[in-house]
Amino acid sequence: MDAHCHLDGSADSRGCAEYARNVRVCLMSTNPQDAEMLSVGIGLGNAVCAFGVHPWFSHWFYVGDAPGKLEHYSRVMQADAADEGFLSLVDELPDPIDLDQYIRDHFPKGRWQVIGEVGLDKLFRVKRRDGTLSRWHVSMDHQRVVLDRFLDLAVRTGLSVSLHGVKAHGSLLDRCEKKLLNTPCNICLHSYTGPADTLTALWIRKFGHERIFVSLSQYINLDDKHRAVTENILDICRKTCILPETDFEINKHDAQRLEMSLRTVYNFIGQRWGIDNYEELMQTNFESFYGHSIAQ
Repeated sequence: MDAHCHLDGSADSRGCAEYARNVRVCLMSTNPQDAEMLSVGIGLGNAVCAFGVHPWFSHWFYVGDAPGKLEHYSRVMQADAADEGFLSLVDELPDPIDLDQYIRDHFPKGRWQVIGEVGLDKLFRVKRRDGTLSRWHVSMDHQRVVLDRFLDLAVRTGLSVSLHGVKAHGSLLDRCEKKLLNTPCNICLHSYTGPADTLTALWIRKFGHERIFVSLSQYINLDDKHRAVTENILDICRKTCILPETDFEINKHDAQRLEMSLRTVYNFIGQRWGIDNYEELMQTNFESFYGHSIAQ
């Protein structure tokens, strides 16, 4: 079970077929490109598909009256509209997209079973077309507006939510508490690296052990910086709330590499807990998070 992975919207999806035959995947959408790939069907019959806008693409969207392109981007990035570097960046960005219309157009035609990947990210900088990072951030106020639209969608549909949070867990918790507290929607904190006591004292205390899940990836949670925190999370959390993930774009990597990364997470969890039946447990957790049986 891979509880959180992606497609590269610019690549062919056929390369992930081998991995998806062996592993039950939950594919997150992050922007219109990968959402379109998922909504039209990608030939991965057992995939769980998630609908959302990643905070790294939140600036592409507006809510309310249609703004001019420069007006929109200068507002959401709190930038000087006369700055030549900023003007160059704006030239590379798409025309702003009406978020409410985007949801109305894309949600009904997909077989969406999860809301995600959505969230808040205080650190990221907007990428340029060549992949380099600009010096501009997207305002947290704008990110919250985009996030709220998808939390509202989760409430209307009862779907679980996969959350991205970087240096914004207080604000993320606040939005979820306001929108999701008195609903059946489950929450997964994807690649969570915050303090274990924050997880238990805030998220789990407010929402309960049954509704909060934590997904762990090799390249984020098991690196030298975060390994000790991950061990603490496994020691504190109930075994029923942990999920394994790769967070990889599965059509950009060969199946063997993907399975090795996922297996590393599985083995780490099993060794930390001292149990052998962790694969069966992870499947049960996977089904509990999504709120229905996904067994084939």
